[in-house]
Amino acid sequence: MRVLFAALVVAVAAHGVSGQVDLGTGLIAHWDFEGGLSPISDLAGGHVGVLSGGAQFTATELPPVFGGARALDVPGAGKMTVTPGPEFDFNFESDQAMSIAAWFKRQAGLHVFGKRMDCGAPGASLHYQLATLSTTGCFETCQASPDCSGVHFNVCSLQLPLGAWTHFAVTFDGVLLRGWINGNLVNETPFAFVPGNDAPFVFGNSGTCGNGFDGYADDLRFYDRALREEEVRALAGKGSWIDKGCALSGVAGAPVLVGFGVLSAGSSNGVDLSDAAPDSTAGLFIATAGSAAPFKGGVLKPVSPVIAPLILTTDANGEVSIPFVMPVGIPALTEIWLQYAIQDAAAIHGVALSNAVLGVTP
Repeated sequence: MRVLFAALVVAVAAHGVSGQVDLGTGLIAHWDFEGGLSPISDLAGGHVGVLSGGAQFTATELPPVFGGARALDVPGAGKMTVTPGPEFDFNFESDQAMSIAAWFKRQAGLHVFGKRMDCGAPGASLHYQLATLSTTGCFETCQASPDCSGVHFNVCSLQLPLGAWTHFAVTFDGVLLRGWINGNLVNETPFAFVPGNDAPFVFGNSGTCGNGFDGYADDLRFYDRALREEEVRALAGKGSWIDKGCALSGVAGAPVLVGFGVLSAGSSNGVDLSDAAPDSTAGLFIATAGSAAPFKGGVLKPVSPVIAPLILTTDANGEVSIPFVMPVGIPALTEIWLQYAIQDAAAIHGVALSNAVLGVTP
């Protein structure tokens, strides 16, 4: 069974890269800090960042993924300043979908990045900033900076611990702002950007408020869309499993499918089915793309490429366990979608469905 499952994964992955996590669509600014010289043009939109205050490149401090050969060393007074451009001025409309992501290794300091008018100016707009406070970290937007006595929205619990590489992301779908640390959702809240301003975007500080970020940074990205969970996890180097729902109940309720393991080449992984009808035929569908196809009164998520399911039988407890070693040669960021269909007389059309799970290779 283990060899058969691994071979099936390879066969599905061989159909092409359409099932790879897409980190390029909607990318409007991206600094990988590989060039080694200032000023730095971003890789997506050509926006120019100018280093100052001792900010420089380092080859000795690199994040665990997307690190390349260099990162940015940002001392307390250091920063990268980006002048707004005609195509993207680093402002967002109140309900404009967006995402920002980056790696940080914080040594000290408060203000990580931001786009704000002069600190303390009457009625100044703090369009957005990430500030790591003493007990938490907040991505916020507010009017009447610096005390935010006007309109104020934020998402907190985004602390960057001292001395450790940490992946940060915020995603906004036009309604909810979500904050992510190391690929995990830590907070979400209703949100709306206050009006933008003409200030430059500053990385390593926030306007003129002082107490800048002190540490290392890499792989700074802006998107004009809300990244999906699997995309945030991919940027954070989390090649693992996500529950995508869509179970259809049977005799024991909703069958439960769980994936475990990191999905790197040669690693030990597994998928376990439970709460299914006992001693019943179960078909495991596998694909590298997910959608929502009607199936037996429910929804089947693994849809492309469509190949015959792997036919198994549940045991007396309604369970199936498949351990497997991840094959070599599957491209990074490949999506693997799995979902069971189980013969079950108690289900609406004689077939129960497990939840779908999505695995992403690192």
